[in-house]
Amino acid sequence: MSRAMRCLRAVRRCPLFTSAMALLLALAVAAALLPARDISQMENRVLQKLSAPTVSSVLSGRFMTAAETALSDQFPLRDRFVQLNLLRDVALLRREFNGILRCGDRLLAACDALDGEQALRAVEALVEIQRACAVPMTLLLAPLPSRLYAASLPAHYEADDQAALTETLRAAAGESILFLDCYAAMAAQPDPEALYYRTDHHWTAEGARCAYERLAAAWGFSPALPDNRLYASGFYGSYYARAPFPFFAPDTLCFDRFDNLVYCIDGQAQSGLWDEEALAGRDKYAALLYGNHGRATLLNQSGAASGTLLVLKDSYANALLPALAQHYERLEIVDPRYYAGDLRALLEETEAEEILCIFGMNTFLTDRSLSLLAAGL
Repeated sequence: MSRAMRCLRAVRRCPLFTSAMALLLALAVAAALLPARDISQMENRVLQKLSAPTVSSVLSGRFMTAAETALSDQFPLRDRFVQLNLLRDVALLRREFNGILRCGDRLLAACDALDGEQALRAVEALVEIQRACAVPMTLLLAPLPSRLYAASLPAHYEADDQAALTETLRAAAGESILFLDCYAAMAAQPDPEALYYRTDHHWTAEGARCAYERLAAAWGFSPALPDNRLYASGFYGSYYARAPFPFFAPDTLCFDRFDNLVYCIDGQAQSGLWDEEALAGRDKYAALLYGNHGRATLLNQSGAASGTLLVLKDSYANALLPALAQHYERLEIVDPRYYAGDLRALLEETEAEEILCIFGMNTFLTDRSLSLLAAGL
């Protein structure tokens, strides 16, 4: 019997092995021939590309590490395999997928190991900033969605006590800061499910309105809310980017519209309050106020308001700042994650009479920028 016949018989005896080897060979050839992708729309992130090796990168091991990441990111049909892997995990009754919990038709971030010490440092940094700037300060804190939707968490899931953590932060703020937790106001709404996106960590326009009304009640002004909104369908948020389940229904992005404001980024006036290009793309939430920038300004052209408010914020604030701007002639907006200037000098330059801090609890749990900002004063 010829060698070719013996090979053919061996192939027939092991069809599964042969098919697997053929599939791997086909994927290897496809990976070599297909052009490298820049981004993954599904995961909303930049993909690693294979770079040329150098002597130093090979000797240090950096090239092999980068090459492994690039091969994973550029794997043919990567998006489909990621979703197939998620389906397998669901079949195996796994509860957590890349730090995300699937809770019916809603995605939530894992909340069983929250870094309370980091959150405490963030509040202590705000206390230092308030003392250095010597103006009144208010902190408006957005709760984690998992706190509002605790009943949706998997059975027997041991979530950290977010209420106790919030009270610890309130105590740390002391009398230096007016501490406003939005949880009670949000939980009291007739439809709490409408307050956060199902696939994202941010609050919706309804959630932002609830926080704005909480602030209005504390500061003693009447809310100014428009009758019309901007809507954009097909929105998949940050939670979905980490766990892109197939057949998961998208959100509809919503944003209150105001016509009497001029929005400037680093002194440059924009054409409106949202980025049309981002609105048509994958990361739709980044369309609100053109995403996050170190310094921005909202100018009220109605002529009916006065005063300047300095706002320290993260991306949660973008949905409610236009409403807040109805009560001031000017909002000076600083995102500590991207701001490298002198905050005290900015306060003197703009003659702001008060500081409002708008942050999500998730930023307090993970970000150190407030501590860096305080250290620079």
